[in-house]
Amino acid sequence: MSSKDEKALLKDIDALKKALPDLKKLSSFEPELTKIKEQKKVISSALDKVKGLINDKETIIQDVKAKSQVERDKQSEVREGAEKYTAHIDTDNEKIRETYQKKDQMRESYFKQLYEWELQNDECRWIRGQMNVQKRIN
Repeated sequence: MSSKDEKALLKDIDALKKALPDLKKLSSFEPELTKIKEQKKVISSALDKVKGLINDKETIIQDVKAKSQVERDKQSEVREGAEKYTAHIDTDNEKIRETYQKKDQMRESYFKQLYEWELQNDECRWIRGQMNVQKRIN
């Protein structure tokens, strides 16, 4: 062995001697670490069960969401159909309103013409009456 190798070996030995107290402390932590690792395994298995439950529930939720979307689509179709009927109803209501306006105008016109006719009739009676009075006088 060369002197360089011996020096490197001595340095390694010194480093190991310095690390020996730390290794003793580490060995005292070893049982505690194994307990923690076991607890980690237990917790991991519990988490796996919970993840399985979550996945099952997620599947159910997705099914419900799909059904809900189908219902919303049906409602949208119904709304679209209803909008067609609403437009048809609106046009019919407009026609009805126009018909009532015509009816009101016709009624007004009728009563106006009836009034004018009665005025003319009264005037004609008055004139006939005046003519009869004149005939009696003559």
